[in-house]
Amino acid sequence: MNNKQHAETIPGSSKWEIVLRGALAEIADGRFAPGDRFYSLRELGAAYGVSEITAQRVFRELVARGRIVTNRRSGTRVAAGGTLETVYLCFQNELFDIPDPVERFRRMNAFLEGFRDAANGQIKTVEPIALDFLLNHLDRFKQAPVLMHASALLTVTDGRGALNDALVARLRAALNPIVIKGFGPIPGFSLLYYDLYGGSRMIVDHLARRHQHIGCLTGPPECVWFRSRFQGFMEGLFANGLHFVPEWARVTSGDDPQEDFRAMDAIMTLPERPTALVCANDTRALNALDYCRRHAIRVPETLAITGVDNLPEGSVSSPSLTTLDFNDRESGAQSAKWLLKRETGHPETLLRHRIPPRLIVRESA
Repeated sequence: MNNKQHAETIPGSSKWEIVLRGALAEIADGRFAPGDRFYSLRELGAAYGVSEITAQRVFRELVARGRIVTNRRSGTRVAAGGTLETVYLCFQNELFDIPDPVERFRRMNAFLEGFRDAANGQIKTVEPIALDFLLNHLDRFKQAPVLMHASALLTVTDGRGALNDALVARLRAALNPIVIKGFGPIPGFSLLYYDLYGGSRMIVDHLARRHQHIGCLTGPPECVWFRSRFQGFMEGLFANGLHFVPEWARVTSGDDPQEDFRAMDAIMTLPERPTALVCANDTRALNALDYCRRHAIRVPETLAITGVDNLPEGSVSSPSLTTLDFNDRESGAQSAKWLLKRETGHPETLLRHRIPPRLIVRESA
């Protein structure tokens, strides 16, 4: 018996109610498991022999009952068994000292978009909190779903970030957070981390097709955020048969454009200069572009420049910036899936997922 025949055997109901009962039965019988793609309006109408107007009425009722979730990106899916009212997103304290809230969280936009798409309405709210607030109210958060930005686990001194082992041990004992935007393995946590090393190799490989003289503008190599990037840069040079020239490498804090200008000046006034520059992030790269514009250095003809992070400014700079995108949307989607998996009672295991970067080739290199 097909869906239409089954629906017609139920007397005393309107057409949409008959189809609703059939759809609910299909979900209950396991025809559609939680998270599975559900019928489209056209498919539901065809399956039950009704119009799309009737199918729309059924969709509205299924949504109201929490049985399906509609999303313009991922379509319509069957809702999972559990729903999370609030997920807490923990940042380092300093982020809350930035006066502009748009600047404060703008780099989280892609992550949150991916998170909401994958959540399919089953996670109601994402609430940002500072690390100190979390630590001062640990009892409150023991059973709460917590995402933690990896930077919150660092001790930063003079721009040199190192893992705070005491903090990591305390949080591991009290909570079970998922760490996002990681710089590498962090013991005892489920972790979504960037391939910083692989991203640097990707950039050097791209530049080495046209350039034999490649320099870099980076952060402190002993900092966890820059160690893997610098290692990838060095090994990328060697793998392509190129030499590392110490005078073409400069370390800056990344906080002061004038510091980056001085570093650029030190590189570009040498008797022999690089023809390409790998910058550890887009902020440094945009400062390098600004320096070249002020000193009539043509990019990419005289100096090719690359960044990392794919900030919005890079797409509209002149020239537009070749950069790496660490695919924060995927990171956000994976976070939501892990949280919902926990909510539906799956066994707790430590999960690891490396987010592969994408090279965005634009005009600067």
